[in-house]
Amino acid sequence: MTISQSSPQDLPRETVLSPDVDPHSGVVRCSLCGQELEDVGTPLVPRRFLEDLDVDRDVIPVFGYRCSNHRREHVIIPSPVDHAPESYSRVDARLDDRDGAMPVAVPNPVINA
Repeated sequence: MTISQSSPQDLPRETVLSPDVDPHSGVVRCSLCGQELEDVGTPLVPRRFLEDLDVDRDVIPVFGYRCSNHRREHVIIPSPVDHAPESYSRVDARLDDRDGAMPVAVPNPVINA
């Protein structure tokens, strides 16, 4: 048996993935497990995922989903920007599963703070 020397508390517990959106129905699914995501909200995303956002916070609320199908980590799926309310602004994010940046929606009070 191998025992890990790293502490589980030190490992990142958030994974931020791009949404899997059905082009015909518009249904948003978790790109990791395929579960349909319905309960949209503002999960907190670690600041390291967001680019060019001059805000002094460790976590930023993003319009999107949290997939409840995963036990060991929080899988956050930002909603497509065009699904967000008008009171949200577009910010580029570098997500775990993409090489380039993807736009996400952040509440305007966070940006204007």
